[in-house]
Amino acid sequence: MIVLGRWERLQALGTSKDFVLVTPIEGRAGVRERGAKTAVLCFLAAVGLTYTGLSIATSLLSGVVAIVLLRVISIDEVYRAIDWRTLVLIAGLLPLGIAMDTTGTARFIADRIVDLVAGYPTFLILIAIALLATAFSLVMSNIAATVLLVPLAVVMADPLGLDPRGLALLVGICTSNSFLLPTHPVNALLMGPGNYRTRDYLFAGGAQTVIFIAIAVGLVSLLYF
Repeated sequence: MIVLGRWERLQALGTSKDFVLVTPIEGRAGVRERGAKTAVLCFLAAVGLTYTGLSIATSLLSGVVAIVLLRVISIDEVYRAIDWRTLVLIAGLLPLGIAMDTTGTARFIADRIVDLVAGYPTFLILIAIALLATAFSLVMSNIAATVLLVPLAVVMADPLGLDPRGLALLVGICTSNSFLLPTHPVNALLMGPGNYRTRDYLFAGGAQTVIFIAIAVGLVSLLYF
């Protein structure tokens, strides 16, 4: 049977000898329902603030402050809910990406790879650019990677005899190919709650990365080359 009801009543069923539970429910009886509506309203208000011109970070932080002020949760619960490993990971990744950009390391790597693929068939050049954009998205933000690589792709298009629009589009698509490591903020946020490890991302994201590149290169090649 699939049972729907309040957690305390489901907990009572779990202690009965007349039922065998397929899914354990221990620890779920402490769910507080009294602040559910308030929490939903605060969340919707926070999302609505993003349409007023405020940044996503400021808007969602305002929603958290409202939830605390309205006593839905306490400030101590907020601190306990933060995954500090994820916070440190992202905080360390951002300056790494900035350093690669400001020191010229990223452009140096990109230039060397462009020199290596010059003269090869178009399909191999597209794969190289896709791999380069994917690699950069793993160590710096996808916006920074796009800003860095798109001008480079446009410049290299003319001597290679390729359509710059296709190369720019390929870069823009592949800088979102961030399945391989937990360095992307979305992946990092899932790492703690899911109890994932880096090798979990490698196993699951490896195939997705290859499929992503194959589809992106195939479509761009079909449309522009």
